Amino acid sequence: MTLEKRMDDLEEKLEVVIENLQKVGSMSKDDAETAMIYIRKSTEAIASVIFEETSGSSADKKTLQDYVNYFSKKNVVPEEITNSIRAIQTFCNPAAHSTGKNRKMQYQKSIQPSLMSLTLIVEWYFLDHLKRPMPVSLDGDKQSANYQENDIYDNMMKTKTLRVGCIPFPPFMNYKKTKDGLEFSGYYYDLLKAFEQEHDIKIEFIPLRNEVVGLKLIKRDVDIVANWVVNEERLNHYDFFAKLFQVSIGGMKRKDGIKIRSIKDLRSADINILTCKGEIGDYIVHNKLNINDETTNIERQETSDLSRLFKMVEAELSDIAITDNITCQHYLKANPDSPLENIFLNMPLYSDEVGMLTLKKQDKVINFIEAFIENYRQKNDIEEREEALLDDYHGAIMLNQ
Repeated sequence: MTLEKRMDDLEEKLEVVIENLQKVGSMSKDDAETAMIYIRKSTEAIASVIFEETSGSSADKKTLQDYVNYFSKKNVVPEEITNSIRAIQTFCNPAAHSTGKNRKMQYQKSIQPSLMSLTLIVEWYFLDHLKRPMPVSLDGDKQSANYQENDIYDNMMKTKTLRVGCIPFPPFMNYKKTKDGLEFSGYYYDLLKAFEQEHDIKIEFIPLRNEVVGLKLIKRDVDIVANWVVNEERLNHYDFFAKLFQVSIGGMKRKDGIKIRSIKDLRSADINILTCKGEIGDYIVHNKLNINDETTNIERQETSDLSRLFKMVEAELSDIAITDNITCQHYLKANPDSPLENIFLNMPLYSDEVGMLTLKKQDKVINFIEAFIENYRQKNDIEEREEALLDDYHGAIMLNQ
């Protein structure tokens, strides 16, 4: 199948998804049994697209159970998406419902958990996977933007509250579980706590994973996010601010493994490269280093645990895992007996800024926070702390001038 034909097929399936979602919304209240049919069809259409994108094989004659088995084995979608598909496969299986007078009642009981599972799948698919707005809501109406220009700032000043989604990325932001709850730390955490005290605005720190950043911002579960690495794709969807540092991109390989000394080596067909889908290393490989999937062996994992990539390299399942050098350094410190080494540290493959982010058209809250940070850094002697960060993460972190 040619690439052009494959893209046409994928676009056709996307139209099927939207059409089925509209039918789900219009029927879920009055005809649960029919709605369940379209819930299944919507899920099958999305699952088939992901299957074909990641496997390169046709999804013809595949069942939801086939997709669940594949996704569970290959880790190409977040675990909660696989679990949601599994739930729909169970609830929407006609064999699971009686044929007597209780059939209608059983479908009515199944419709709400099925809709919840479908909502999670659809929001992840459009907002995080496709990076598109939701085309319809599950009540059958066209989805409208649920925020207005500068409303984050207006709401913050009205409620005296700011919700910050926290991606664990020490030394910038981190959290750990304690007997008293979550304990947050990091450079940006301290800046935000100072902001909280200065302006008497309560900050709610909320744990967040990379793969749901877009979903949480658009659903308004968080107002801003700290911290994420900047790239062109992310700039298309969000506005970054307080970009105080740069992080470098490198890799982890076995000390006794194949020699890799340059970007040219990475382009060799003899090298097996491992990346995490949606993560900065994956973006750099495909968009900045001109490494071609068709001539180089690149395996893209979908996981929130980058140590999984390193363990695969340790097990000689791949030659190198490419990601940011901070994560590489953390792994080696936590695993001093690891057979891996961090390469491209002093001469990185690439470097990019790191900062906070929020939705587009939120200049007032961005300017407000940035003005505070600039003033705070001038009035408080934090140069020593910043220099300590650069020393602790030599080659992995640079200060933006």
